[in-house]
Amino acid sequence: MYSQNEILAKRLIIEGIMAIQSGDNLEILISEKQEMVLRLVREAVQAHAAENKQKAKVEEIADKVERGELSIVALLALLSSGVRNEIMQQIKICRRR
Repeated sequence: MYSQNEILAKRLIIEGIMAIQSGDNLEILISEKQEMVLRLVREAVQAHAAENKQKAKVEEIADKVERGELSIVALLALLSSGVRNEIMQQIKICRRR
């Protein structure tokens, strides 16, 4: 059984492979996916009204991801299952558009 982090990571990898096969630029693709996930993480954390300490920690890690100091997986590992589930649902919605 895969964890929610693994499922989310694998879903993003598969989408990336499919986009590369269709001719998309790899660097642009990575940047767009990372921006999307970071935006969804921030929105989900705010929506779940997490305590300020957790919000601050997520923002700190998100900033490090944006600067390239950490991977997106490190950020996802900090999130509660409810927040991860919401992000996964939002990714499914974004793909349908």
